Amino acid sequence: MNTTTIRAMGYLRVSTEEQARQGVSIDAQEERIQALAAAKGWSLAEIIRDAGYSGKNLGRPGIR
Repeated sequence: MNTTTIRAMGYLRVSTEEQARQGVSIDAQEERIQALAAAKGWSLAEIIRDAGYSGKNLGRPGIR
């Protein structure tokens, strides 16, 4: 049987300190993404972090 491992990318972003205090910090997001990838048997090829950028800003570094 031929098995293929799915390679995934994680994208982390918070735009405000308030979001970070409410439990959606970059570190909390990374833990959740790593747990999901492990549960699904995926390989995380890369994790991109965009801390302090608005979702409206399509010029943020992680999107380029």
